[in-house]
Amino acid sequence: MEDSDGDITDIVTSGDEDSDDADVEMPDNAARQPNPWFSVVDKETFELDVNRDFEERIGPCGFEANFSPVDYFDKFLKTEDDDLIDRIVDETNRYANQCQTTENPTRHARSNEWSPVSYAEMRAFIGLVLAMGIVKKSSIESYWEASGISETPNFRDVMSRNRFQAILRYLHCSDNTTAVPRGQPGYDPLHKINPVVEFFNEVFELNYRLSQNIVVDERIVGFKGRHVLKQYISNKKAHRWGAKLFVLAESRTDIKSVMDLVRPHFGKNHHVTMDNWFSSPKLMNDLRNRGTYATGTVIARRKGLPASFKTARLPKGSVVVKSQRDLLAILYVDRRNVTFLTTSENARTVRKVNSKGRVVSAPSVVHKYNQTMGGVDLGDQLLLKFEPQFKGVKLWRKNSLQPSYYSYRYVSS
Repeated sequence: MEDSDGDITDIVTSGDEDSDDADVEMPDNAARQPNPWFSVVDKETFELDVNRDFEERIGPCGFEANFSPVDYFDKFLKTEDDDLIDRIVDETNRYANQCQTTENPTRHARSNEWSPVSYAEMRAFIGLVLAMGIVKKSSIESYWEASGISETPNFRDVMSRNRFQAILRYLHCSDNTTAVPRGQPGYDPLHKINPVVEFFNEVFELNYRLSQNIVVDERIVGFKGRHVLKQYISNKKAHRWGAKLFVLAESRTDIKSVMDLVRPHFGKNHHVTMDNWFSSPKLMNDLRNRGTYATGTVIARRKGLPASFKTARLPKGSVVVKSQRDLLAILYVDRRNVTFLTTSENARTVRKVNSKGRVVSAPSVVHKYNQTMGGVDLGDQLLLKFEPQFKGVKLWRKNSLQPSYYSYRYVSS
């Protein structure tokens, strides 16, 4: 057997042969390495020491059996001390007054017709925005058309088109006068939406308890306008241009570091799945030391991985397993080399039937990753179905409905 820096083709990757050796073989240069990787001889029997007990209550919290769908929606808009719609009403009226003061509109300008928006009116406005995600039209004006086969009279019954566009123009959730200018210490490019982000982070934690398997992934909020956060992500089918968010979601449902996202859930034996954007040996060990297990793909050249993984040339189906205390590094050759890090799974061969009806053999860590990684993508799919068609940078308004829908579906079923 070679050590972790040796020729990977000399390492035994099959556990089919009987052997009197131990499951893990000591590398020759272990004494010179602070955290050496050991070659796992029998991948079919080797197990990590994992506590899989999970006693946390999961799902929605504090929802009554007789709640209506609107009650679920309201539950995610209010806390004992705060009401998000109240905050939006105050900031929208503040911003409108600021604009009225600085713009000096002409006598016949529409902005002269502005009157402060009320709480009930803002709720009606939000309802129309959500309805636009269900009834798709090419422009805002078309929702107020008074004739034609696609007429939608309910929009006119709620408010006029001019009033809707006026609220949309001034819609705000933060005070511009408190924003730190760009280039100055403390500048926050998310100043305009941070109050909403922080509110939802708090209210989600109050009203929903995550299951054991959770996932950290990136989400692209599609946007083609001008903004410092806009970037291009070539492998995203729905939106290639937009702002990247790092999201924590349930594996079965749907800008901070992984540690910050997972911190409220430390010490509960959660299992976090992530892709190679985040994974590293240090992160896996840090999570493990805080009572949280993790599995993820990882870039083979990332610091701390076995050097031999970077240049491996093996036939399809090969599996190489290395261990480092409570961490496994698994190299699996499918159509290409894929490297996994895990503190909870193993490399035992599992056979499953794929979508084409074929029996596929792969290490169990592969099936675990595929099974749990889709939470954020499922959320993206739901958002895309009900995304309003009109343009605008007020992107935060589209993400508030999803958790109330999941909670309603969870309790109702």
